[in-house]
Amino acid sequence: MLGRRKFLGTVGATAVAVAAVRSAGGTDPDTGDTGPLAEAGLKPKARFGTCEVVSLASTPDGAVNVRLSDSSGQAFDVELLAYDAHVPGVARAGSLSVYLNNRGGGTKATVEEHGLAAMALASHLARREAAGGKLPALPTLSDRARARV
Repeated sequence: MLGRRKFLGTVGATAVAVAAVRSAGGTDPDTGDTGPLAEAGLKPKARFGTCEVVSLASTPDGAVNVRLSDSSGQAFDVELLAYDAHVPGVARAGSLSVYLNNRGGGTKATVEEHGLAAMALASHLARREAAGGKLPALPTLSDRARARV
């Protein structure tokens, strides 16, 4: 049986995910808008350090997943979420944080090339936002964790 808290958390996460899809990097099918991340230069084929963006996708819980490929062709993921002072990511990207998603739960060592690409991506987004560019409104890592409870 689905409890009230779980139901409300799922509804909240779904609403956040829908908003992220409409405000992030992909093209909104209703308006044709390419979104602030695409306008900020975050789209497939963009390069950050020695790595190249392969794809962007909104996750069910509201983050934006950025899949990159390193110089050896190995794919890896970073996630964009709102900056969270309690749980900082690999690098701050203005109002956003970049988290390396190596599925290690914080215990797995980061591949240096992947970390450098994540920092280059964060620096790029921070510069764009400082110059007046808009970045999407995303949940924080803490928000996402609360929605999963």
